Amino acid sequence: WTDFAAGKPLAPADRAALRDVILQNEKPLELVAEMGDKPCFLYRDPSQSLLESLPPDAIQMSQTTKLLFFSSLFSAEDGDVSGAIAKLVSGLKFTALMAREGTLIAFLISLFDTRILSQPLGEICRGKALEDKDLVRLMSIQDPSPWRERLAAAFRGERVFFIEAGHYAFPGSFKDLGSVYEGASWLRNLGLWIVRPLLKRDMRQALPSFEFLETQAKVPYYQSRDVLRARDLQIKERPWYAFLSKMMFGNSEAAFMKEAQIEAIML
Repeated sequence: WTDFAAGKPLAPADRAALRDVILQNEKPLELVAEMGDKPCFLYRDPSQSLLESLPPDAIQMSQTTKLLFFSSLFSAEDGDVSGAIAKLVSGLKFTALMAREGTLIAFLISLFDTRILSQPLGEICRGKALEDKDLVRLMSIQDPSPWRERLAAAFRGERVFFIEAGHYAFPGSFKDLGSVYEGASWLRNLGLWIVRPLLKRDMRQALPSFEFLETQAKVPYYQSRDVLRARDLQIKERPWYAFLSKMMFGNSEAAFMKEAQIEAIML
């Protein structure tokens, strides 16, 4: 994939191997198309909290997305251009649904997979006679405008995740939180009792940042970049007890940059 994305042609042996792998994985690719046709989709179990939910398997999803792209490419080379576009559209519809999962990690995975399907689109369409209906389908699914709202929705979900993490931390013990401290349990509990008000203070101070990020998500990246970078520096300079907010925000500006890249690819 890396060589192909860099513009290098596929070797005949690689083409044959990829065709074999595609045949062996027809069912997963059919499921991607089925999920893409749904009005909504959740990878996680909706009965569980965001904190309890397993994050999407990024490696397996990206491998499936790459396989779907090559399946589409080979269909176009075999003369089934309409079928090739149908595969691409189903994949792009699915990645758009994944972006609404409710967490930033799911949003970033969906961005990555959308880029896989969108960036080399010319390899499939170049020199082909496309029917009007196929052009309409491609143009509709390549609309970049919904991605800012999807990023905003991801930060709304991250706010919920942050509150759930705090709710878990407050009544817990240092052992529950994964502390390396192995001393007496009463010392662990005493330490948590002392630090708990600071954790609550960190949460109260950090919660408005989610609203800030949600607002900035709807602004073009070039207008918000400097403000976001300044906010990331402020987060890094927060006191030692603010580990929850530092963990949640990290380098949030990178998510905005990746979203802007998808907009540029789709335009």
